[in-house]
Amino acid sequence: MDSNPDQSTADDGDGDTETSDSNSGDESDGTGSDSGDTGKTDESDSTDSDGSDGDDSGADNNDGDDGDADGSDDGSNDSETDGGDGSDGTNDDETHTLTAVVEDGDGDPVDDATVEVDAFGFAEDSTVDNDGEAEFDLEDGNYTVTASADGTETEEDVEIDGDDDTVTLTIEQDDTDDGMHTLTAVVEDEDGDPIENATVEVEKPWFDSSTKSTDDGGEAEFDLEDDTYNVIASADGTETEEDVEIDGDDNTVTLTLVED
Repeated sequence: MDSNPDQSTADDGDGDTETSDSNSGDESDGTGSDSGDTGKTDESDSTDSDGSDGDDSGADNNDGDDGDADGSDDGSNDSETDGGDGSDGTNDDETHTLTAVVEDGDGDPVDDATVEVDAFGFAEDSTVDNDGEAEFDLEDGNYTVTASADGTETEEDVEIDGDDDTVTLTIEQDDTDDGMHTLTAVVEDEDGDPIENATVEVEKPWFDSSTKSTDDGGEAEFDLEDDTYNVIASADGTETEEDVEIDGDDNTVTLTLVED
């Protein structure tokens, strides 16, 4: 009998005897324990690694979210940009020509008129040309057009709607002579030749008479109110007279001096 009690003999079936050392077994157990710990450590590492991968996956998800956000932003921006393009497509800034024609009651152009175009927050004025016209470049909208000349004015409302337009403004100009009209007295001899330096007198009842001499054309002019006048012409001792009516317009009277 082996004096070492820690050793035992076993038959492995092949006729060989294998001796197992309990100390070796202990060491093996210890080694196994260490190995197990190491395995746990590896598993822990593996778990950490997987967790890290999970975080990475989360980051990937975040990237995906960012992608969605980017996509959303891009879509929104594209939509806004398209809307902007659509707004431009309405041609808000497109202008058209408004021609203002200013004329008097007889249809003749008033070449000293001023034209003003007004809208909310907008005003522009211009002087007409020799044809009585003024042009304005305007966007679509409603405008008030005012023409003025010699203290008289008139206005028209005009709509610009996608095309050029023309507006005619008629100014009824006031009579600025205060009812005064010109009487032209022409003095001539019996041959029809003008008499220079003849005397012409214009009178009426309760009226201070006015006297003038004819020019080299045998004419003398008087500014008179509407009424009836007696016109007397004289030269070299010869005299003649005529009754003349002034009635809202200028007038001319011819007086012929015949020598005796």
